[in-house]
Amino acid sequence: MVAPVISADGKPFASAFLAILRKQLLSCTSEERRAFRDTNAAELARDSARRLLLVSGPGTGKSYLFLSRILHWLETDPATGVLVTSFVRKLVEDLQRDIDHSDRLTEQQKCQIEVFTLHRLARSLVEQSRGTAAWPFRPGMKIIAGPWPDLVWGDVLAFHPKLSRQEFARKRFSAYLHSNETLDPPRWAPLATTYFRLCQLFNAAGFDDLIVRARDAAVEHPEFLLQSYHVVDEYQDFNPSEASFLRSVLAPSQGVLLAGDDDQVLYEFKGGDPDLIRELYTGPEYANGLLPLCGRCNHHITMAAASFMAAAAEPGRIEKLFVPLTDGVGEERVRMVATTSPAAAVDYVLAWLEQHRSAITARAEDIAAGRQKDPYLLLLAPSKKLKCLGEHKAKFEAAVSALQGAAAPRPPEDYYKTAVYAALGRHPQDSFELRKVLYYQGLTTRAVHRLLAAALEASGLLSQVPSAEVSEALRIAGEVARACAEEPDSQRLATRVAALIPIADVGALAEAITQRPLGASALATLERDEEAAGEQPGAAPSARTLEILSLVGAKGLSADHVLILGCDEHSMDPIGPKAFFVGLTRARISLQCVANLGAMGAADAHGFIYRLPQAHVTYCCYTKQRGLELLAGAAGLRGYFRKVATARASARQRR
Repeated sequence: MVAPVISADGKPFASAFLAILRKQLLSCTSEERRAFRDTNAAELARDSARRLLLVSGPGTGKSYLFLSRILHWLETDPATGVLVTSFVRKLVEDLQRDIDHSDRLTEQQKCQIEVFTLHRLARSLVEQSRGTAAWPFRPGMKIIAGPWPDLVWGDVLAFHPKLSRQEFARKRFSAYLHSNETLDPPRWAPLATTYFRLCQLFNAAGFDDLIVRARDAAVEHPEFLLQSYHVVDEYQDFNPSEASFLRSVLAPSQGVLLAGDDDQVLYEFKGGDPDLIRELYTGPEYANGLLPLCGRCNHHITMAAASFMAAAAEPGRIEKLFVPLTDGVGEERVRMVATTSPAAAVDYVLAWLEQHRSAITARAEDIAAGRQKDPYLLLLAPSKKLKCLGEHKAKFEAAVSALQGAAAPRPPEDYYKTAVYAALGRHPQDSFELRKVLYYQGLTTRAVHRLLAAALEASGLLSQVPSAEVSEALRIAGEVARACAEEPDSQRLATRVAALIPIADVGALAEAITQRPLGASALATLERDEEAAGEQPGAAPSARTLEILSLVGAKGLSADHVLILGCDEHSMDPIGPKAFFVGLTRARISLQCVANLGAMGAADAHGFIYRLPQAHVTYCCYTKQRGLELLAGAAGLRGYFRKVATARASARQRR
């Protein structure tokens, strides 16, 4: 076997070479595979390639290689700086934790490494440079996140009343920004001009246009690109606009390590484009490296996932290896569970939870103590709405919630509203906070449009527009800010605020203020939470012992056990092969797929289930009366569903 697995000239790995290497790896013992993995990673880390593209599937040891490559750079160039970035927030957090606790890096070397999500990197660059000459920002720039992007886009459309709201929806405008293309002047350019003018008035940027501003700032202000070496993870999730920004950042770099896997492109909603990594893989700019061994998932999970993804290959897919690190001795196969109804599916999951209650509780204690960072169990479904469970969803969620442990609750809307008023009271010239307060004051879009038009015409601040509505908003905001500064008692503060602005639940507001005092940084904290949620929609905010997530939302996570619900022919229909592959590869020890009759009218398992190789799957059926029973392979699964459906049809006819 050859190590390192690298193509120094940037040519794709030949199919014959990959086939031979796969056969050799599968013939090795677990110990031999580990030795190959370690040698391959060590050699790749020290390779002389200035730019290296790492093709790496889930759980193949990227984090270890990242640290090794960073250490190599810092030893070669001791005075340098390293920047690490990824779209996935959880991966960034984990890598930062690995760096902080690494005994391979000195404290000085740790200080030379910065780890950012892509959007945090973009924001940092724009804040330092204050934007560009054409589109400057003032200090205190805000991100338009949470519920506010739709509000701002409504303000934009108010300037263009003859345009169709459906045709010129915000999501379509975002798609233009993602594509990194010039807007079609007769159609979108006027809207873009209005949007960007409002952003200047608000001293704010949305997630999508922040990338555009950061790209331009990187070109105009290269003095703020301080790091000489760069690691970019999950490159397959970047859209053309983000890739353009990265090219500007990486242009002067002395060393680049890009990692990605076109089998894991999930963020189509933001324009994630697998062709970006495929073009790099087939081009001469980057040497190609390969991490072929999955050390996260057990043998059967890895083999099943690899076979599934190879069968679902789309044109242009990067041919790669995804081989288990272990030989499978003593490891569980993937379990496919058929149930006769949503109620039976819920009963099965609850029985499993009860069987593992002590381990779940122990993991919760380990996470709280900082001894563990990953959940014990991920409960995944095509959508967090859990339509596959029907009317039994509430029972399921209640049982899971009882085992999850307390999570930091999101403050009630009344708390957020109070924080916005208080922030405006402290900073009355903040046009964005004033726009929010005008919304809370109940002003219509048409009424606000008149004020925004006046502010833009005067090239001033929204607070400078002579208006009774503006004066009243500023007066009330000042009173709320004064109350927050003067009143130490949460209940009295909540009562005092309720006399100034509509509050739905004074008691709940008082409780929220007790937990999170309304100091000067309260709104900034809430905005950071909104910004983090916007970076990776649907992801878990923090690790708990159990998590209910969509298949897409599980990206970046792993757990000892994974249970995928909704594996029936209808519930899984909106999900593509890549999302299912990501769901399969979250599991370390065991993976279960549950399909039930009656889920949205389903009469069979989804086709994805029948694509899993039978040699690595155990097929079962479950009823509350008889428990878990084995079925004779995929044919037995299909026959079981057909038998139950036929029996039910006969029963309906007899009635």
